Amino acid sequence: MTKKILLVDDDKGIIQYYSELLEGSGYEVQVAMDGEQALAALGAGLPDLVLLDVNMPGKSGLDILKEVKEANEKLPVFLLTAYEQYKRNFSSLYADEYLTKAKKPEVILKKISDYI
Repeated sequence: MTKKILLVDDDKGIIQYYSELLEGSGYEVQVAMDGEQALAALGAGLPDLVLLDVNMPGKSGLDILKEVKEANEKLPVFLLTAYEQYKRNFSSLYADEYLTKAKKPEVILKKISDYI
């Protein structure tokens, strides 16, 4: 059974890059461009993992993270950020992993495979 990943980011370039990377590795990718789309996608059926951008207009990734974990604390959620220094600010949150968008593809795929 193909594992499904919900990819949430407001940057079309990031969406395209991660979609190609993940689909090329055998994952099914569902895309949301903002927090509202992410919540709608989650309401339609749970993915196996969520890749969630931190900085988005409207509901931020941190807002979405809180709602996701309140609804299903076992669903793995990875926060994505463009800024390495932000990672230490997330230590009190409940994300399962914190990844910078500049990480090498093999590192990202390894982290995902550790969870699903």
